Amino acid sequence: MSDKLSWQNIQASDNSSPKNSFANIFINQDAKSVNIPDTKIKESINKAQNLTLNLDNPLINNLSKDCPNLTELTINNLPANVHLRFWADANGYFFWLQNSANENNRYYFPSSLKSINVNGQSLNVEAQKINVNEGIMRAAGGFGDFTKATSAIDYFTRMSRLSDKALAIEQKTLLQSAQTSDNPYFKIYLSDVDVALAMKPIINEVLTSGRANLNNPQTLQYLNSAISLLQKAETESIASLKPYGELPPQNTNLPLDPYGIYNGMAGSPYYYGFWGGSLNQARCREVALTFLRNLIQVNALPPIELPPALPPG
Repeated sequence: MSDKLSWQNIQASDNSSPKNSFANIFINQDAKSVNIPDTKIKESINKAQNLTLNLDNPLINNLSKDCPNLTELTINNLPANVHLRFWADANGYFFWLQNSANENNRYYFPSSLKSINVNGQSLNVEAQKINVNEGIMRAAGGFGDFTKATSAIDYFTRMSRLSDKALAIEQKTLLQSAQTSDNPYFKIYLSDVDVALAMKPIINEVLTSGRANLNNPQTLQYLNSAISLLQKAETESIASLKPYGELPPQNTNLPLDPYGIYNGMAGSPYYYGFWGGSLNQARCREVALTFLRNLIQVNALPPIELPPALPPG
């Protein structure tokens, strides 16, 4: 790590206790007059949970690698006309700086990051991640609510029309978030992606050979994964609602509400809408997928075949 990087207004803290704080290292100090080894600097940054740095600090380009424990990032000196945006690609989630000289740069960040502070505004990173995953899925009609009138086959067939590249990005990023976040909607969205992937070999086989057997290992593997994710989302939702005696009735259809938890405290209507929606939507999906999987396993569904070609004329 160079002196320029080491001393360019980096502020870091591991949040463990005041005695272990790195909060004031490298603040307006002269590198020539303070002797701290680079190895110690790297260790401090690697442990940091809170980090404040200037926009032109090279460390911003290596947050995922150099700051694996980061939970809160503050970026100083962001011009008023520059806006921080989020998206994802095959390497994961990243943010970029609209209207900046480096607008094409992609700044990847660790999965532990929860908030980014810029110009007095705090951005909830988990909410931004959900927005990104919803944005990618809009090309196939978006994640939708399950109701009594929903056709699971139609819903997941529509989702499977998303490109293989986009589905791979969704699967990677949603899996990362489902493993590191308490928000059950990451699991619900990941289950939708798993079912879309379960449909892919069926659709591809029909298109190549004109006929497909639904009972294939890849389809069943993805269906089992989706059902397991939904069961976990249900368990988490029930555990969060029970203390308030607010479990929704079985015959209700609460919609998806992935942002509600960020708008209200425990016990509030926002809280109930968030956890009630995740519970209801996970249940509806699990019932439909379990029924579908069981039919496939006992070969109760006939193979899918394209209609014969019509005679010319």
